[in-house]
Order: sequence, then C-alpha cells, then structure tokens
Amino acid sequence: MTMGRDRAYYEQQAEQELCLAARADSLDRRRIHLDRAAVFSTMGERADDRRATQRA
Repeated sequence: MTMGRDRAYYEQQAEQELCLAARADSLDRRRIHLDRAAVFSTMGERADDRRATQRA
C-alpha cells in the first residue's frame, strides 16, 4: 500500500496556486489557479481525516 501525502504538502501546493493566481494575467487563469488551490486544500483536509481514522 502506498502512503498518501500529508497535509503540509497540500498546504504548500495550495499556497503556490494562490501565488500564481495573484500574478495571473487574465481572469480565466486566475480562476484556474484558485480552483486548483481549493482542490489542494480539500485534499489536505481529507488527508487529515484519513490519518484520524487510521489512528482510531
């Protein structure tokens, strides 16, 4: 079984996407980066949930 990534990884990815969104040259690109940041944030929360259920 492969290990999933931890929350810190996903937070870092989300932060990078937010930085890219801030520097985007069009609204479409900004929206794409904001959407990606939201996905990484959700994945980080799920990683926490998985770890909590593994400990229980």
